Amino acid sequence: MRLTAQRILSIHLHDERPADQRSALPAALAFWEGMDLDLTGATLIDFNLAGGHVTDAILNKATFTGDARFNKVAFTGIAMFRRAAFSGEAFFNEATFTEDAWFSEATFTEDAWFNGATFTAAARFGEATFTKDASFRGARMAAHVWPDGWRLETASEEDGRLIRE
Repeated sequence: MRLTAQRILSIHLHDERPADQRSALPAALAFWEGMDLDLTGATLIDFNLAGGHVTDAILNKATFTGDARFNKVAFTGIAMFRRAAFSGEAFFNEATFTEDAWFSEATFTEDAWFNGATFTAAARFGEATFTKDASFRGARMAAHVWPDGWRLETASEEDGRLIRE
């Protein structure tokens, strides 16, 4: 039942229109445009929202078992992953966070990927735990808070990774 519900969300939160034509073309009937998502405390298995579009995304205290895929997701409202637990790899490559993104006290057991992600407002990672690598290559951030003992090591203007001090 849980996996079926996850698939339904994935289907209905995916906008097939090209990004540069969304305002001109009508959305498909299956797409739930402007949808808020509140999965506070949910257990999600191999969660895949890649390419999705959500307004406010509240996933505080959610448990992600297996890989969590948020590649190319457009978060147009707040994105809250406070105290979320990721047991597999967490993919946020090329995701767009239009408003504040909260990862405070989140736990990443495997690698966390934020390559090419855009944080238009604040990116808050205070007290987050990264057991393995966290990659932010090509990510753009307006403002950020890293967990204590971590810093962004940059190799160039567009290349960096989060490392322990």
